[in-house]
Amino acid sequence: VDAGNNDIICQTETFSPTTAVSQFYDQLLWTHNGAGTLTAANTLTPVYTPGAGETGTITLTLEAKALAPCTDVTDQMQLTINEQAQASAGPSATICEGSTFALTASAASGYDHLLWASSGSGTFSNDADLNPVYTPSNADILAGSVTLTLTAFALVSCADVPSAMTLNITRQVTVDAGNNDIICQTETFSPTTAV
Repeated sequence: VDAGNNDIICQTETFSPTTAVSQFYDQLLWTHNGAGTLTAANTLTPVYTPGAGETGTITLTLEAKALAPCTDVTDQMQLTINEQAQASAGPSATICEGSTFALTASAASGYDHLLWASSGSGTFSNDADLNPVYTPSNADILAGSVTLTLTAFALVSCADVPSAMTLNITRQVTVDAGNNDIICQTETFSPTTAV
């Protein structure tokens, strides 16, 4: 009996051995030490379904019951269950032009690495950090908003997960009271160059 090669799945997947082999047996029986369930345990290709939230490494044991007078034989394989990546870029936010934005509300788990991207041309203090600081470009300011996307690149066998938020950029108010002027005390005055 050979339980087959060790393997890796994502916690959202099921697993069925593809390399298990056995000869000259009377019956087969798979068992496991995980929190999930095993169906078709009397075949070479059972299906293991991870339990809710199950991650880590479990052992699947294949026992081949022998024909008399031979003895039963077992073999084991290791199944690693990786956590599915999760990502949240955080809620949309608004800043004033000339300000930077700290992405302190972003969160992620179960990832191999992270990457931030912008729909604009601003810059991140470190686009691989979970909570970087974004500095809008002049083009971002003129556009009035950018979309900031956090991608959590998953562990082996799991899917990458993107999450986006909108950063609105309001323009800073400007004012100019106008040029100094002179009037006679008998006149009224109304500024003509104020903007």
